[in-house]
Amino acid sequence: MRSIKWLHELWKDKKKLVLLLVVLSVANACLAVAYPLYMRAVIDAVKEKAGAEAISKNVLILLLIGVANFLVYSFMQGTRAWTNIRFERDIRQRVFGHLIRLGRSFFQKYRTGDVVTRLTDDISTEIKLSWFACSGVFRTVEALCIIILGLVFMIRLNPLLTLAAVGPLPVLIIIFMWTSSAVQSRYERLQERISDVNAHMEACFSGIRVVKAYRREDAQRKSFHEVLDRRRRAEIDAVKVGTVIESMYGYIWQFGVIIVLLVGGKMVMDGALSIGTLVAFDAYVFLLVFPMYDIGSFFVQGKRAGVSIGRLVEMESVKPEVEEATAPKAVPRALGALRFENVSLSFSRGGAKVLDEVSFEARPGELVALVGKVGSGKSSVVNLVPRLFDPTEGQIFIDGVSTRELWLEDLRSLIGYVPQEPLLFSDSIANNIRFHRDGITQEQILQASEVARLKGEVEQFPEGFDTRIGQRGATISGGQKQRVALARALAGKPKILILDDCTASLDAETEAALWNGLHEVFPHCTTLVISHRAATLERADLILVFDQGKIVERGTHSELVSKRGVYHTLYELGKLEEEVGRDWGD
Repeated sequence: MRSIKWLHELWKDKKKLVLLLVVLSVANACLAVAYPLYMRAVIDAVKEKAGAEAISKNVLILLLIGVANFLVYSFMQGTRAWTNIRFERDIRQRVFGHLIRLGRSFFQKYRTGDVVTRLTDDISTEIKLSWFACSGVFRTVEALCIIILGLVFMIRLNPLLTLAAVGPLPVLIIIFMWTSSAVQSRYERLQERISDVNAHMEACFSGIRVVKAYRREDAQRKSFHEVLDRRRRAEIDAVKVGTVIESMYGYIWQFGVIIVLLVGGKMVMDGALSIGTLVAFDAYVFLLVFPMYDIGSFFVQGKRAGVSIGRLVEMESVKPEVEEATAPKAVPRALGALRFENVSLSFSRGGAKVLDEVSFEARPGELVALVGKVGSGKSSVVNLVPRLFDPTEGQIFIDGVSTRELWLEDLRSLIGYVPQEPLLFSDSIANNIRFHRDGITQEQILQASEVARLKGEVEQFPEGFDTRIGQRGATISGGQKQRVALARALAGKPKILILDDCTASLDAETEAALWNGLHEVFPHCTTLVISHRAATLERADLILVFDQGKIVERGTHSELVSKRGVYHTLYELGKLEEEVGRDWGD
């Protein structure tokens, strides 16, 4: 029932296309079953010496039926193929659009390779879900039409011979009921093994540097061989059961041909049946062989499609952790004033709090630094601002409006975000900065690059901003990656800029020039920065010191140093690390 409901959702807005395919299926079936009748007329006319005119007329009708059948069948097949490809695209777009709205818990639960398999292999037009959704269904509609019409004409020709011909039918029904669960379990196992292969490749290629550093190439090759071997066995098991069932449907039905020849031949010899009727009857039984094969294939591929539908529904049933505002408000004045009020966060019900009663305020133009040990909650604070996830308690306000009351698009258009690990794509530097935002002009790209201290270096490249960088920015340095990500954030002219420890890969001179340019070009931009760099902390208007999810100290740099508390210790450690780094560099 779940599969039927899912297919209905896919087809419900395509009523005209459904009607066209049904009409074509019925028309093709009518033309196919008409052919043996006129073949019978030609044979009987020859046997009875009815004359050239009668024979020529029936031969012409046979020719016209053949041409019409060819045209209808070709158009029907082309329409099905086009619909298969369209479904493949539509299903992928729908599922992908849902997945990118989901939160961190989904991507922690599902491996990347598994998600990729479900979006590619499960949906593929190669006799899988998108093929079954159209061709699989309408081949069966066509097969049923041929079987029903064929049986009607067979009964009209000779009811007793028809009864003998359909003898294998109960056997096929028993086979289907007996093998149903075996087919489904084997296809479920196969899709899981395909996911394992893709997940193994993704993990290996993503961590290829570590693999090489530890000389684990042979171990990876061995483990990949094992994963592939499990997939091979699953493929063979699935092919075996599918082939056996489909063959049974096709070949058991051919016993009907033998029965017709034996019983019908005896009736012809006894004079109870004409030779033309026997030939027509035999043609009908042959005509029903492939439709019966399609019925068998429908059951097998239906089970396979049901497995794929179940895997997609499983992902589609996951709800986004961050929902759109039900009654969205507009920000009255986009200034970038940010306020946290008693914000707490935990990632599981009853679990430990990642943040505990966090409250602070950042006014437009201020630089607020967040410091603390690893795991103290700093990144969670900055991730709450663009609603990458929501707090379990408390509220966050931008310009006096709760972030939960803003459209996500409106909220995130106010924010520029630079993560600790910059994500770049295999595209030009300009397109990495623009990042699919059509409203960003070349002038904005150049201005943002100037502030990020990137423009001068990029202009030295042979192709300038049109230079293509490798996957994840493999062809540029770590500092350049960070500055491309920073330019991307600045190009949208954000009101709130979030920097998650992204200045760590910049030298002191570049960092100082960055802060000067930022203050000059974006003087009213509210900036949240996670950093332990002394130069950054000394510039901050407000420093928030975190420990175990709580703000344990707050104030300016000079105020906190004079207290000689947690901040003073972290600041001295940071200075020591920088000095050691400079000594090593010298």
